[in-house]
Amino acid sequence: MRADAPVTNNVVTLPLPDEVQLVARARGGDRRSFELLVVKEMPHIVRLLTRLLGSDADVSVMANEVLMVGWAKLRRVREDVRFGSFVAGVCVNVARNQLRSQRRRRWLVLGLDGVTAETAPREDGREALQATYKVLNTLDEELRLAFALRYIDGRDLSETADLLGVSLATVKRRLHRAEHLFVERARRHPALEAWVAQSPRWGDEQ
Repeated sequence: MRADAPVTNNVVTLPLPDEVQLVARARGGDRRSFELLVVKEMPHIVRLLTRLLGSDADVSVMANEVLMVGWAKLRRVREDVRFGSFVAGVCVNVARNQLRSQRRRRWLVLGLDGVTAETAPREDGREALQATYKVLNTLDEELRLAFALRYIDGRDLSETADLLGVSLATVKRRLHRAEHLFVERARRHPALEAWVAQSPRWGDEQ
């Protein structure tokens, strides 16, 4: 018996493998190890997809797609890549494909089912959030993803660039363009006009 294994009522409880071990086993084809990794990351997957797509109407479907794609691609990623970063990249690609598909059909699920009290505590906050995604729906998917990762999910520039698979210079250009278009169009939306005018970042932008 290992000296550091906890014992409760004469039952030995072995410690769970750490992430490095689980990733190594999953890369080797161990589905159970992959499932353990997924359990830990699922809240992050759901949150990121919701922030990228603006509604959780299809998030459960998209999350399942993330898992299928992740399982298929995991064996091909570098061993030193963190699972959280890997799965976040898969989320971005799944969201990108979803947005492209929706743009082709000229249809996008709009809703607030995934909004939490912390995200939109008041009715006017909910209206503004819905209006924000309506404006984002008018942007090219690459501009929208950059904007959502940076300003809705709060990623820094380097991580945003990594998740989009582009250079830092490219993501800066996309963000500059996305901000300009977003502010220009938000100023014309009744639910966002005052918010943009009062924003420390965008209030003085002309």
